[in-house]
Amino acid sequence: MNIAKEITFSGEKPFVLAIRNTEIANVFAVGLIKDQVLPKHKTQLPTLLIVLRGSILFRINSEEIKLSALDTYQIPIDSEHDVTGLDEENIFLITKEKV
Repeated sequence: MNIAKEITFSGEKPFVLAIRNTEIANVFAVGLIKDQVLPKHKTQLPTLLIVLRGSILFRINSEEIKLSALDTYQIPIDSEHDVTGLDEENIFLITKEKV
């Protein structure tokens, strides 16, 4: 699978592409266009974010973190956060551990 070819960017909502879901982990990619927001949410599982293309603004608590291609970020459990696309096309990978 080529993630970039599978993602369809849309102004209506973020695109979520399921990659792998096992007993151990759930892996998916998210595609955002410029200024598109993945609304506030929390995770209950250890989660790693990896930016594959573009750059994003990750807001957590009162902090804003700019992440660019190939940056990683370990998302804290139980912390409300949202993500905004900064470039024309932005893709990031999420790996949620189910341990």
